[in-house]
Amino acid sequence: DSCYSEAKSLVGVVSSNIKYWDFIGPFLSGKMEVDGDPLAQYGGVHEAHKRYVLGKPTYISELMANGVVKWQRIEANGKGVLDLTPDVNWNDLLASLGSYGVMEWQGWIVGEFSVHESGQFLVQCPGFHTVYVDGQILASDIYGRTQFWFPVKLTAGVHNLTIHVKAKARMSLQCQLKSGASLRYELLSPSFVPDLVQGRVVGQYIALPVSNYMSDNWLNGVKVRVLGKPSVLAVKADGIASIAQIGRAV
Repeated sequence: DSCYSEAKSLVGVVSSNIKYWDFIGPFLSGKMEVDGDPLAQYGGVHEAHKRYVLGKPTYISELMANGVVKWQRIEANGKGVLDLTPDVNWNDLLASLGSYGVMEWQGWIVGEFSVHESGQFLVQCPGFHTVYVDGQILASDIYGRTQFWFPVKLTAGVHNLTIHVKAKARMSLQCQLKSGASLRYELLSPSFVPDLVQGRVVGQYIALPVSNYMSDNWLNGVKVRVLGKPSVLAVKADGIASIAQIGRAV
């Protein structure tokens, strides 16, 4: 407990960025609808990473000149941005196959982060539809928008963040973490607002994005109240709604 308290006083309750990542790849990549996980036959990425911790396993990859890949440890920059540039001779592959499709690859990255006090935390990894925290699947945002955060409950200690990465030649990514203990929900700025014509709102709806940051509870009793003169806002909003946990199926 004293170690956690000391770490909390120095860097806060959670590491804001992940400095070191373990990368396995590149492997050939197919289309999203029919693609497979190259590590599935080895028990999946979590089992494969355990073997890496215990030894130095290698895996077959047609993209490499020697036909095999192994885990690599890669350091992110000072802002937590990780640059993935596999050591592949893309020019030779392009010349031999005559298709840019050969430059599309996939792989896995695993990063460790420390939590210094048990509680609820928010994770953000723009550009991916899902990530895994200690093997638990967590929604993300494949469109790369940075206003969305996704909640998870964690105990004090060291945890793993795992991502299935897909790219063409190279890619950059950044994952951030922060405490969500004091934040139950957040009203976000809408990406667009309705038009006003002669002082009246065009259409019947106004979209108000709301994020529920409680990882295991619905946000109940959500109610919208409209302020303003009827000639300016001719909208009724007297219903009560409930919002599911973000990233959960409803």
